[in-house]
Amino acid sequence: MKKLISMLIVLTLCLGMTLPAYAKEGICVTGGLTSTVSERCYIDSEGNLWMWGENNYGQCGLDPKETKWLDEPRLVMSDVVSVRRAKEAVIVLKADGTAWTWGYDFNHGAEVQRKYSEGKVRYGYAKGPEPYKVADDVAAISMGNQMQFGILKNDGTLWTWGNSIWNDLGYNASSLPASYFKVPADSTDMMGCEPSVPVKILDDVKAFAMGHYDGMAIKKDGSLWYWGNDDSISMDNGKATGGEPMPPTKILDGVASFNTDDEWDDVVLTNGEAWSINGAVGGDLKHRHKLADNVKMVVGPYTDIYELQKSSPSAPVKYDFDYILKNDGKLYGKNGSEFIMDNVVWVDVCMDSSDLAIAPADPRNYVSTYILCGDGTLYEKKPTYSLNDKGLKDAFLGYETVKLADNVALPGQPFSSLRPKVKPFADVFKDDYYGAAVDWAFHHEPLITDGVSATSFAPARIVTRGQAVTFLWRAMGEPEPKSGENVFRDVADGAYYAKAVLWACEQGITDGTKTFEDGTRNFSPDSPVKRGQMVTFLWRTMGEPGKTEDSEGKAWYADAENWANKKSILSGTAAAYDTNAECPRADVIYYLWEVLEKLNDDR
Repeated sequence: MKKLISMLIVLTLCLGMTLPAYAKEGICVTGGLTSTVSERCYIDSEGNLWMWGENNYGQCGLDPKETKWLDEPRLVMSDVVSVRRAKEAVIVLKADGTAWTWGYDFNHGAEVQRKYSEGKVRYGYAKGPEPYKVADDVAAISMGNQMQFGILKNDGTLWTWGNSIWNDLGYNASSLPASYFKVPADSTDMMGCEPSVPVKILDDVKAFAMGHYDGMAIKKDGSLWYWGNDDSISMDNGKATGGEPMPPTKILDGVASFNTDDEWDDVVLTNGEAWSINGAVGGDLKHRHKLADNVKMVVGPYTDIYELQKSSPSAPVKYDFDYILKNDGKLYGKNGSEFIMDNVVWVDVCMDSSDLAIAPADPRNYVSTYILCGDGTLYEKKPTYSLNDKGLKDAFLGYETVKLADNVALPGQPFSSLRPKVKPFADVFKDDYYGAAVDWAFHHEPLITDGVSATSFAPARIVTRGQAVTFLWRAMGEPEPKSGENVFRDVADGAYYAKAVLWACEQGITDGTKTFEDGTRNFSPDSPVKRGQMVTFLWRTMGEPGKTEDSEGKAWYADAENWANKKSILSGTAAAYDTNAECPRADVIYYLWEVLEKLNDDR
């Protein structure tokens, strides 16, 4: 019984699309869209990998002796950009371009020794919860359902290794030298015949996926290539492979993505057409039929993979209903006939493996589906069952959709953890609109602000009037007030903002918020600074450019805002400008930088 689960890769969705890049500390990882969701695991928007479910081979990063099943997601690894899991094993791509595996991964091999009660040392199976580094300079990863592994390097070369029992790695493992097998020849380990070192099988690749008995790749010219062992595949000469291993062979042109299943394979062409190909991937494709137009990706099978015929219980019947995700974000099931959900960006399916044993009353296998929406919300459409008196699954009851997580990373978009930050702050990124301003303020002489802690700038925290004037005073070089007279009732002589307020008052930048009969004033240093006040402070600092003489009926901030608007200062922040809105730290520093650093020639 072949390919119970389809393997999907969608790395380039349309012709001419620029491949997204993830950059961290100057290291670039390219290769198109990455899978941030897989079987019982996901990557959050910070690049953290969370996993749950089966741990019988350490695939959740824990020793199987500690637990064989996790009910709740646990943090396994950080700085991850792509993940692929197939029950027993995991492969990930990290932000630095390194690929790592763990679980039943064919990489630990002889490096993991186990002592048994009799004291004899034997090599254990190729498994373990400890991540094993496979390679550097990796652009994309994939893994088949029988632990076939593959990596696409940044130079376009495709490499495979792992379970070669069906000659599904694109080469004959028996022809490899001994150095490709980590488990020694004298080991009783059954994995001793499996290559654990990647072997190059193809050049000029931009997308690929490992299947169940085979694999496919899209080259940079849009051609689709097939390899492995599948007697359902026929070529243009009408000859089926007949179960014989096939090296990488070109079978189709103009392909943007594909989905590989049992006798059904699906392709999405560069024009957005999705076609289902029944046992005839190559040649004139006489048996293909069109599924839909304007398609982003096809994923299958949708439901009820195998069901025993009533007339012949021993003969399974295949139901192949694909999910179809359109370019407008609408997800459909049953080959496009059933609307599922809107605003979807990624879909993945896996066998329901929480308990594969199901009572004979309903001898079907079902899939769980992971649906990722554009707002970062992850859902699972999962099968439900009744239980028998032994607590085992008795009958399939239907599907339910449940929310799994928020803040899941979207394929093809940079994770916040990978965006370069303004050091030393963990909450300010260089590509934030205020990023350059914060960097300027932190390195300014004298220092304008060093944040609220050693690593936090708190860009959303509201600024007080005392802080705002102090930032301005520091940006101007901390000039001494000409007079030591303090006219403000609410400004203590020893306050950190005292000199700044006195200087600003002497310069006509502010006269406070209230004047009393005796000539004293209030400054209200602890009140939030409003946007109109901050812009007016800066306008007056610049010498009141564009000031109009007609003041009748004119707001005190009108000239300042007109000037700032002409200089495109007001439109540079994330929030729409509102005179009376309280101003956060990010925007106060942004206004200071725009005026005093970029417009200082207007003074």
